[in-house]
Amino acid sequence: MFKTINATPAQDMPAQVIVLDAELAQRHPGKGFYLRVVQGPLDTDMVDLDGEHTLPGAVALARSKGYATTHWMETTSERASPIPSSVLPTQAT
Repeated sequence: MFKTINATPAQDMPAQVIVLDAELAQRHPGKGFYLRVVQGPLDTDMVDLDGEHTLPGAVALARSKGYATTHWMETTSERASPIPSSVLPTQAT
């Protein structure tokens, strides 16, 4: 039996979202996080965040690759949530 899912993102979905696929992470540790980057109306890229096991690690890796994502979600969620401020890097003043 196949499970039907609606893969159309919400209209207010941020252009950059860190995604956790917990089911994939169980089968392949270190492969659960990726970054979803919208390039245009019909163009979305997936950036691997291999080797990360935590949201703080995934955020740090995305930042080191030049991305400035502020939201994350699990594949089972319908909407992205803001990354907690305690996870985001502090900015020098």
